[in-house]
Amino acid sequence: ARLQRELDELQRQVTVAASQHKEGEAAARTAALERPVQPLRVLLSTGDSAPAIIKELKLEVRGTRELRDRLFVLQNELDQCRQKLEVDARVELERERLLSVHLRAQVDEKDRIIADLRFD
Repeated sequence: ARLQRELDELQRQVTVAASQHKEGEAAARTAALERPVQPLRVLLSTGDSAPAIIKELKLEVRGTRELRDRLFVLQNELDQCRQKLEVDARVELERERLLSVHLRAQVDEKDRIIADLRFD
């Protein structure tokens, strides 16, 4: 009997606490609806007193900004590497072309020498 009374009392306390919690949430929602909507800049400038969602957004924006900055740096680095590769490739092709022309001239010279020796 005593345990049953304690169980009933605890259930009553849980019911009261749950109803108070629901009333508190309802009051908070009502207060949030009654407050005038503030611009995001105002909410961001309130600092620590800003609502939790604003703090989360602020962190997300910071994370996004950091990613965007990192992406920008990496894209610039990629562009520089591409330009360097294009320049290096162009220089290498020009060097190979000049070497080919020089070697072709040497082969032609040797062919003339051989032809002159055969003629004599």
